[in-house]
Amino acid sequence: MLSDTTIQHMIRWRLETVPGVCGFLRGPEIEHRRDCVHVQMWLDIDNLELTLHSAFQLKPNPSRCEVLNEIDEIEAGIKQARLQHKWTRFVPKQSGWITLPGTGLRGRWDGTAGTGALNHPALSDG
Repeated sequence: MLSDTTIQHMIRWRLETVPGVCGFLRGPEIEHRRDCVHVQMWLDIDNLELTLHSAFQLKPNPSRCEVLNEIDEIEAGIKQARLQHKWTRFVPKQSGWITLPGTGLRGRWDGTAGTGALNHPALSDG
């Protein structure tokens, strides 16, 4: 079983090396719920040009591989958000929130993938 500290370290270690990530504004926060482990964080992307919020849930006793899979999804979301923001920077936005593709709030472990669960919204400060 992975400890909360180990999960937080895995997330920080992987995401702090992603191009554009300037640091964590809050989190990663880990909350143990009745049927899952809920994880959420807020990231500073490109010196607050974007603020990315990510939330996901893991099985009660997640494996290292399951945590790494979720981190990979977040990393892909960061890359997509940066690219999308770069090309739409001068286009007026109706809303600062965008939803990026991912595996959904519960990933692939309970069959809810693809149900439209909010996974990687990005908030533009500009």
